[in-house]
Amino acid sequence: MTLLVVAIATTTVITFFAHEIHAPAPGGANIEEINEFGSSSRRRQIFTVFSTECSNYLDWQSQTLAYSHQVSQFEGMLVRLMSCDDINYRIPQNSYENYHIVRTPNFNTPYIVYGGDGGDNYSPRNRPNALAYWLNGHASTDKDLLLPGENDIIISIDPDMVFLDNGIHHLESVGNGRGFATRYNLGRDWVTGWAAPFCGGKCEEGSLRDDYDPSYGQPIVLTAGDLLPLAVEWGDVLERMRGVHDGWQTEMYALIIAARALDMQFTVQNMMIANPEDDEEPWDSAHWAADGDSMGKLLSPPEDGGGGSKDSSAVSVLSVAHYCIPLSISSFRWSKHDYHDLDIRDCRASKNPFHLPKLKDKEAISVSRNEPLVSSPSSSVEEIIPRETIIRNRNAWLLDNTWIPARCAIAAYHAEFCNVQNNGIMKETPPTGEVSCGGHVATSCNECPQGNGETWCNGDCEWDVSNNRCLMRSEDLSECNKFLLVQSPTGALNENRGTFAVNDADVGQLSSEL
Repeated sequence: MTLLVVAIATTTVITFFAHEIHAPAPGGANIEEINEFGSSSRRRQIFTVFSTECSNYLDWQSQTLAYSHQVSQFEGMLVRLMSCDDINYRIPQNSYENYHIVRTPNFNTPYIVYGGDGGDNYSPRNRPNALAYWLNGHASTDKDLLLPGENDIIISIDPDMVFLDNGIHHLESVGNGRGFATRYNLGRDWVTGWAAPFCGGKCEEGSLRDDYDPSYGQPIVLTAGDLLPLAVEWGDVLERMRGVHDGWQTEMYALIIAARALDMQFTVQNMMIANPEDDEEPWDSAHWAADGDSMGKLLSPPEDGGGGSKDSSAVSVLSVAHYCIPLSISSFRWSKHDYHDLDIRDCRASKNPFHLPKLKDKEAISVSRNEPLVSSPSSSVEEIIPRETIIRNRNAWLLDNTWIPARCAIAAYHAEFCNVQNNGIMKETPPTGEVSCGGHVATSCNECPQGNGETWCNGDCEWDVSNNRCLMRSEDLSECNKFLLVQSPTGALNENRGTFAVNDADVGQLSSEL
């Protein structure tokens, strides 16, 4: 057992017992340790960790991330740090053996209750505090989840992300105060400006190297031994910053300043795609499933994070899609913020909001598939693709890599725990004899139009163009066939309950029927 002691301020000492794991944990990745970064007689394990509170909104995002982790066959364990004061909160069911939910206190509650003048309700403070709490061994957890050792790899990620690859690369470079982080557009002037007082004298004008890059965030990749002191400093800096910066990004700024104060160095990479209009994201490295590889795998050259060595490989250490902003194409729009009340534990199929787009929207998405995501600078004037077309194609790509996995994740949950799945079609059953027509309700979809045709046929219903009728909307989940739970010919779950039928060549591939 290794003992790591971290001092907070001058009065508090936190002790971290990093358990030596002599046998790989279930599903753990076998990554060889490199002598330069602290070798031992065992192999390093990978823990992908994300922080949430307890709410319906974060439950369905967590389910989507767990689904993505499983169907991509991502290496190692997935850990949800759930900061929750409600001891009676009913956690959604789970049978994925590599997914673990760890309860921690809600570190935001005292700032709401005792903060004065309404308090400081800022839930992102849970992330650094929950990480430190867990790594210190304070959180109660199940017997199958062992604490990371000092040299094990921690990937800290957001719940609203989806894996685009089945593992991480070049981990020999992780350790001894060095890691990887994802590029964000935060700029640099803030470091020597309002944030300088929180940097321990290491952010003064003239003290930063020209190649120092302070514009990064989640996911970050570090060893557990490096992440613990960083999480402690991160939480401390965050609270001091809240007095002068009360925006939503305080937690991101605090991470960067804490790393600077501790002399930790991140190699900053373009390993995330989130914004169809952001040309700085690695759109030139994204490709469609039709290319024959894992959907969305990013092959972007890493960039130097300032003070860090350049990675010699052209493969990013990690590849994710992030559904943090609304996506739209034609009249179809999808945003996570529209589903704060979605409870995946409610087994009524009509509670699944991730419906198919209308026919014209489906056509627009289909037309955009396999189309260019960048306009080649070498193209002639006649061949230049209009920017609005590029943006439309990127929206379609992100929908394929976020909205579809979210729909499939909820369908898979219902298939396993609600028994409403039938041959790939999920039929909606209206509660209490009513259906939603979009802006009004009726006793059946047939009653929705009231002489107004297609425009009054929405919500739980959709318009059948061929027969000019308003019908109950069906969830065609054929694009999830490669991800749905293994079933017998009768549709009943077999003894492989909780596993997905996935072939390596099929990961990320979706049918062209959508």
